[in-house]
Amino acid sequence: MNKAISELRDNLRVVLAIGEYFDHARFGIAHTYGNFTDGAGVLRQGFGLQRHAFQQLPVFIVGNGPSLDQCFDYLHQYKDQAVIISCGTALKALHQHGIKPDFHAELEQNRATYEWVSQVEDPEYLKQITLVSVNGVHPDTMTLFKDTLLCFKDGEASTQLFQAALKANNIQTESLSFAYPTVTNMVMNMVLRLGFENIYLFGVDLGFVDINYHHSRSSAYYKQDGSQIYDYQKVHGGGLPAQGNFLPLAYTKPEFDVSRKLLEQSIAQSSQRSEVYNCSNGIKIAGAVPLLPENILLSPVSNDKQQLLQQLVAKGYQRLEKGLPLQIIEQLDLTMLKQTIAAWLDLLSEEVVSEQKAIQLIDKQWTFLLRTKLEAGNPTFILLNGSTNYFSAIMLKLVSTDQEDNSQLAAFNEVLAVWREYLAEAAAEYQADQLKYDEVSMQYLLRKHKED
Repeated sequence: MNKAISELRDNLRVVLAIGEYFDHARFGIAHTYGNFTDGAGVLRQGFGLQRHAFQQLPVFIVGNGPSLDQCFDYLHQYKDQAVIISCGTALKALHQHGIKPDFHAELEQNRATYEWVSQVEDPEYLKQITLVSVNGVHPDTMTLFKDTLLCFKDGEASTQLFQAALKANNIQTESLSFAYPTVTNMVMNMVLRLGFENIYLFGVDLGFVDINYHHSRSSAYYKQDGSQIYDYQKVHGGGLPAQGNFLPLAYTKPEFDVSRKLLEQSIAQSSQRSEVYNCSNGIKIAGAVPLLPENILLSPVSNDKQQLLQQLVAKGYQRLEKGLPLQIIEQLDLTMLKQTIAAWLDLLSEEVVSEQKAIQLIDKQWTFLLRTKLEAGNPTFILLNGSTNYFSAIMLKLVSTDQEDNSQLAAFNEVLAVWREYLAEAAAEYQADQLKYDEVSMQYLLRKHKED
């Protein structure tokens, strides 16, 4: 029981860290609008359930785990036979070893993905690669690549808004259920949904054997002399013991362990016609057959790889008509948002003087927010549902903690004051710049890296 409780706490930390909140919702909507306006394709619903010649192509999903450093020769050997998909920071390592993936995948919404990718200081190389991602990827990142192919991600505000609107226009789109917490999860979910029959994992270690060797040494996590750009163990800890894929023991982190569990669910819920092979010297993934890279045997593909991939893109992905993304955004009524927030703040205006009043206030807030979900054009629910969940959880925990001096009520009112300020600022910012993109930057890290 203690082990189960400990694992639950670790998983909850990860879920809270990746849960949606106001900024994520607003930027997700703006980025989706920008990506579709700029011509990104979106995956058609049910396309992978049909039989296609491209599904016979083996797929190499390349993560940035430390065991990737032992796999470059095999990637070179099979690069003309297999579809290579690089995941996140693995791209720089592949570029350094002269391997050009067919697709590159990013998951994060913030602009840091643009700066990570830009570390590959070879624009011509990038312009030969197609980006695959979820709908909320940063539009600046999209500009670095030849083309962009997107898929909606379940449960997000941007997905709810755009998928419903596209369905009303007779456009049926696919949505991924297991596209988190790592980019590898998104790619696995996507290729299984596309119906690829043979999938191989390289550098998808989801952990490490040696704490000082936690990613490929050819990636941006290490300097040219092989030293780490920061003390990984000091920041992330020494890792949790787990069953290895090839070795009896490896080490992982809570977020990687969640990633493993969701990879396993994704494999388990996919069609039986897909075989997954784990060629990574990391932690074991149930449903993925351990396979040493030197034991890979690929059957020859009768058709040209590039021709098959062109058919995949042309038939599997739809480009939206010009003007449709703007029509979807224009459905959001900013006047209704302003009026709703004013009424909400009025509801929360008085300080609570008892536990019963505090619980009643939380209940009233939920009833109020859920009612806005039913109002056509009102964006309040999709923008603030996640943040409301978070603040309500904090306030409920405070009010349920008994203190002899009733100090929990004072703490509750302090949080309530912050929540009121949060709501007012969120509404004001959204009305001021509805289509603003995320501006997160990692330039300070890059500068520090160069200085060191």
